[in-house]
Amino acid sequence: MKPSDLIFITKISARVSSELQHDEVEGFIEKMFKLYSRSASYQSKNGVQFTLKFDEYMALYSDQMLNSMARSYKKDTVEKRQNQYSNYALLLTWKSRQDKLNGVMNEQTAVIAGRAKSKHNCRYLPDEERSVADRKKMSDAKIGTKRPEEVKAKISETKTGVPNSDEHNAAISAATKGVPKSAESNKRRSEAAKAYWAARKAAQSR
Repeated sequence: MKPSDLIFITKISARVSSELQHDEVEGFIEKMFKLYSRSASYQSKNGVQFTLKFDEYMALYSDQMLNSMARSYKKDTVEKRQNQYSNYALLLTWKSRQDKLNGVMNEQTAVIAGRAKSKHNCRYLPDEERSVADRKKMSDAKIGTKRPEEVKAKISETKTGVPNSDEHNAAISAATKGVPKSAESNKRRSEAAKAYWAARKAAQSR
């Protein structure tokens, strides 16, 4: 269905009549068609079988969502609202992670949602292995980020008194074998050893 279809324009006009004058509706539909086309292109480039039609895309918007987009159109802020950093964007996304894995986007598998809801819908399944690219993205996001002290304390509590498995010890040995220790590392190990033996000697002398 083309956005210029008279019946379609009349239908959309009725849904946004509280926000837009009749002569503004066609321009609004053209703007929404650009968003639809952008989404279709993005999904297709990512290997998705995109069969969602424009009228089906518009039907995914609740009246509240559509009127919200109409207000943004009237203020000429649609592009600002829909940019990748905006928390107010309304996205064409998947109803579920399984729908995304199936790779067919249509009126049964697609939904219009905010960014947080989109991330929630597309989150990994409990038994699903993350891709190498996603693991790297998660790792890169944590670089330079320090854990809060309370988080460190909880990690320490869960590991204190729990011996490493033979496989874990073997992995540590293999990873560190032949790797020279820095002067700072040697100093820390020396200080820790001295403190250990001093505390042990003090305990024995009591």
